[in-house]
Amino acid sequence: MQIGVEDVIAFKIGINQAAKHYNLPFVSSTRRLIDDIKIDKTSGL
Repeated sequence: MQIGVEDVIAFKIGINQAAKHYNLPFVSSTRRLIDDIKIDKTSGL
């Protein structure tokens, strides 16, 4: 699994946006973002 710096930066930005959108602390927004990614992945988006 190769993860580049750009991927980590994009993930961090996604976490920050999830924190704002869902009004959650950092850890909770991280978990929410991961759950959203899993849903998108299983739904074929």
